[in-house]
Amino acid sequence: MSNVYPLHREHNLISHILRVGHTGHRVFEDLSAAGQMPFRRAVFDASHSQRQHDLIAALASSGVEIVLDTKSAELAYEIGMHSRARDLPWALSERIQRPDDWTGVPGRARAEQIAEFAQVIKADAVLAPTHFIDSARSPWLATDVMAARLLRDALDALGSKDIRVDYCLTAPISPLRDQAQIDLVARAIADTPDGNLWLRLSGFGMTGSAAALRRYIEFAWRLASLGKPIIADNVGGNAALSLAGFGAVGGICQGAAERDSFNVSSWRSRPTGGRGPQKRIYAPALDLFLPKKTAETFLDRRYARTLILCKDQSCCRDAEDMIVNAKRHAIIQSNQQISNLSRRPPLKRVDFLLTEALPETGRTLRKARRIKFEDEKLTARLQALADRSERMLHVLEDLHSSVEITPIPKTPISTVKKVEQAG
Repeated sequence: MSNVYPLHREHNLISHILRVGHTGHRVFEDLSAAGQMPFRRAVFDASHSQRQHDLIAALASSGVEIVLDTKSAELAYEIGMHSRARDLPWALSERIQRPDDWTGVPGRARAEQIAEFAQVIKADAVLAPTHFIDSARSPWLATDVMAARLLRDALDALGSKDIRVDYCLTAPISPLRDQAQIDLVARAIADTPDGNLWLRLSGFGMTGSAAALRRYIEFAWRLASLGKPIIADNVGGNAALSLAGFGAVGGICQGAAERDSFNVSSWRSRPTGGRGPQKRIYAPALDLFLPKKTAETFLDRRYARTLILCKDQSCCRDAEDMIVNAKRHAIIQSNQQISNLSRRPPLKRVDFLLTEALPETGRTLRKARRIKFEDEKLTARLQALADRSERMLHVLEDLHSSVEITPIPKTPISTVKKVEQAG
């Protein structure tokens, strides 16, 4: 791989994108109504879009780009058969989907159903119906490329040429060290419609290893030759900041206190039901989400409290507010982190990460691990996180020293006509 990368003159802004998910949309409605919605793009799950119609309309009217996720990847796994996605027009109710369901006449019919659905909800963009590929030789890769083109044709036939088609590459992070596999994937993706390229890599996320983070960055650098803006999906925290700061991606997509990591293994079994996901409290200074009980343990101890308490009065009035309105807190704080990086000139972002942001996280974690908690598992986890933070800093310093110039990524394309394209 060459160590010299092309530069772009414009001051690229980092696009921060919200995955709405199936819970918490009332929080987003409240933020939108108050004029405090910090996102200019939002991804909606097709299977929940009907009950979130009011939010979609409110965001669209304020200039937020609406992106439709067809949930096609999940429909090829057990999880898709036991979720609302199975009721979508392009789903199969009796079995999981196979590549031949998306080729020929069936594939064309499904593309037309998605195009009609996108028109109805007034989407600005659609994530093409792609699937998880375990290698460059997966039969899904060629099928997905064709499905993306069929969707483009179907939208054009309906007179919706203004609805963009983005391509989401969902794959494991482990094989991405193989240059031959990377080349095969890149050649296939080059033949997709001219939208953004989304990366959803299994085995990576907010708590991914330092080695995996470097692999992700180098993989995205190689894909930059395609000329497509790249968006990292299901990533949060310092991992997300590092991807953007090192010029690997031009956009970050995550949920509110959720969807900050991805592992395809979660798709291979049916949902267990129960009371839903556990409440998580974002502690940006520690670069992690804390379970509600653990956050309360921190907040009950004077010194530990100072390490996680939100001091932003525009976000949280006090500790109770931080816990009660955990999703709102996560939205505001994660957006502030990305905005803080984005407003710096692209060639200054790596220096900020390596000399300020990442070292500060390390110092805070070392303070936290010295606190004598009764929970030994918590102490061990803090130690592991401090070690990971140190490894991440060293790996990124080494990566930075190996390239002559850090690349500047392309800003993700926007098809919202009524607002300026500002990420």
